[in-house]
Amino acid sequence: MRSLTLGKVALHLTVAVLVILWSLPTAGILVTSFRDKAQISQTGWWTAPFRSELNARFVPSSADGQTQINGSWVLEGNIFEDGSDARVIAFAATGRKLNNEAEATAPGEVADLRRGLTAIVYEDGGFRIESPNEITRARDGRFAYRASQRPSFRL
Repeated sequence: MRSLTLGKVALHLTVAVLVILWSLPTAGILVTSFRDKAQISQTGWWTAPFRSELNARFVPSSADGQTQINGSWVLEGNIFEDGSDARVIAFAATGRKLNNEAEATAPGEVADLRRGLTAIVYEDGGFRIESPNEITRARDGRFAYRASQRPSFRL
């Protein structure tokens, strides 16, 4: 049996390290190709098997669904798609306020948005926006939120 010299061991270890380093980007591209667009933009491919947090902004699509209740205009809905398992962690009128824990609002609590509007966002994504006046601009009802979601893989 031949004995391995120190030079041959070093050569084999170097080649093994280079093969692993060369393979990592390939694995990353493969994993990323199956991930959801929002998760790709928010987290790295190595976090794919774990729940991830996502910061986003919600702007109501239209104010058509609002109703007048006891003198206030109310707009209700859900920020998540049907069947989503995402959970709201916090929300605020702006992204800057969302990133400041003292100004962020917990799910189920009332937050002041702008122009006299208030909002309640629940953990499941349901929301209720109230205004003393009719909401004529959808952007008046916008807010930022942080949500936790499990991995989503698609073809």
